[in-house]
Amino acid sequence: ITGIFQITGSEIRNLKIEVYTTLGDLVLTQSLHSKYGTLDLSNEKNGNYLCKIFSSTSQTTKKLSIIK
Repeated sequence: ITGIFQITGSEIRNLKIEVYTTLGDLVLTQSLHSKYGTLDLSNEKNGNYLCKIFSSTSQTTKKLSIIK
């Protein structure tokens, strides 16, 4: 809700994370090299965002909402 999001993976692996606005603008790119990580979007405006998570074998997209 505040713009800080916790990421928990099912195993330790290298993940690439990209966060986009609903208009398709890239606002964050981050690599995660452990099971746990934090995405800090606290400087972004209220709204919905798409979080794309890439591993070596798959891709997942999640919706994030920021309400301050």
